[in-house]
Amino acid sequence: MKIKIESIHQNKKRVRTSILLLAQLFVFLLVVASILTPSLANAASTSVRVSARILPWMNVTATPLVSSYRVDAEAIQRGFIDLPNSLSIELSTNLRSDIDLSLESFGPERVVVGNGSSSGSDMIRFATLASNTPVTRSVNLRVILPQGIEQGDYPLQLSVSAMNI
Repeated sequence: MKIKIESIHQNKKRVRTSILLLAQLFVFLLVVASILTPSLANAASTSVRVSARILPWMNVTATPLVSSYRVDAEAIQRGFIDLPNSLSIELSTNLRSDIDLSLESFGPERVVVGNGSSSGSDMIRFATLASNTPVTRSVNLRVILPQGIEQGDYPLQLSVSAMNI
């Protein structure tokens, strides 16, 4: 019987030793975890990547300041009529590139931008914008009269559209 008591006594020592070792291991793991957690958190926050896509937008308002023009004998002889400050264009966009607006007439005439010695173009260019603040420009127009036009009053019918969006 002595042997059994000794073996029970030895088992109690082993259990106590195992519990003590487990407790020490647990404390060690807690210390290691508390040391590693801040560095792991910092590492995770620096590896977060965010991306965003901003869609392009543009707002164009073309307001004709002249609704018609008069063709007389002198204009027929010249072949054109200049209409200074006849169109107001307001443009706002988030694009960072030059914007070309196309000018088109729905009447018998051809309408171009410019007057005086300028031959004119049917394009209106706005330099790089990328601003929410609208930019307003007053435009001079030249009406190039078609062959065979008669004297009288004619409506100015224009369309303005963006070309390179």
